[in-house]
Amino acid sequence: MNSFVKAVVRKTHILRSFAAICLSIGVLLPHSGWAYEAVDWLYSVDVPVEAQSAEERERVASTGLLRVLTRVTGLRSVPRNEQIVEALAKPDRYYSEFVFFDQTDDEGLDQLYLRIVFQREAILGLISRAQLPVWWNRRPEILVWVVVDDGTGRRILGDDSTEPLVEALRSVSRDRGVHLTLPLMDLDDAMTISAGEVWGRARNAIQRASGRYSPDVVLTGRVRRAATGDLLLYDGDWQVAQIDLNFTARVEKASDSEAAEAALNGVVDRLVERFAVLPRGEQIQTLAVSGIAGAEGYAEMLSYLESLEFVQDLAITGVQDNTLSVEIVTHAGMEQLMELLASEGRFDTDALDMRALKWRG
Repeated sequence: MNSFVKAVVRKTHILRSFAAICLSIGVLLPHSGWAYEAVDWLYSVDVPVEAQSAEERERVASTGLLRVLTRVTGLRSVPRNEQIVEALAKPDRYYSEFVFFDQTDDEGLDQLYLRIVFQREAILGLISRAQLPVWWNRRPEILVWVVVDDGTGRRILGDDSTEPLVEALRSVSRDRGVHLTLPLMDLDDAMTISAGEVWGRARNAIQRASGRYSPDVVLTGRVRRAATGDLLLYDGDWQVAQIDLNFTARVEKASDSEAAEAALNGVVDRLVERFAVLPRGEQIQTLAVSGIAGAEGYAEMLSYLESLEFVQDLAITGVQDNTLSVEIVTHAGMEQLMELLASEGRFDTDALDMRALKWRG
């Protein structure tokens, strides 16, 4: 840690001893439309194993590490640079817990799994050394409206559907570290939207039906399913029609996993492009924060900032005119930093000052 950061950290410790801090509230813009929620399973992976043994754990641990790195960096393919190769050779340095457990699959067969819980700080340290991007654990909610035409009719796949495509979508979303929701398709949904409206991409109907789920991203799919021997193959297309996230993809004679990957990988890649913080040189960004009520709110705000993966260090350097001066050490540029801080709704941004924030708590 350089001398500047040490100095501002000392100031942080001094200011944390204040019994209370009173701040005024300015005129600020509402936060952005993204309603992120933290993903609490990013660092936990379940890997199928053949036996409950140390040898089997050693065999699959590197697979688990790669899956965690994919989730946290946002990269579909993690570069095999020197630091990553070394980590994959000794993955036990990066996890703290593991447990074997049985689970029954969709066909009623028992499968043995190993759950490995990797250490957050160790993973973030590896990502930093390897000069890879980091995508914070606040991830968007993706709602999927998908209609399948099996030759006998069209139906919307709901949360309890046994269609193989549904499990494939869940699997891909978990591998990429995003929240996935399928509609309940209960009476409320049935009265609000039809398979024909989803197939025809009736914007108003889809928007109205999506309201109850409060998603960040609405993905629609329309696929035809045909059986070829024991295989189910899908033809169709996927679309996200949002001003800030346009995406389309087609699939032809695709398996359930291939169709799911085509749907979600493209969407997630676009989210990563926008929200992952690239490994640029560290910058010190100075912000003015108002809206904090008392020592409890002050501590809550500091704790929140310290929990963010893209914040390497921070310090409170002063209080002036009832506003805190906060210095953040980060790889993010100012514009991206402000968007990230506002996106979860804990801060509002100022209409006139791009470095001003209001703490919402």
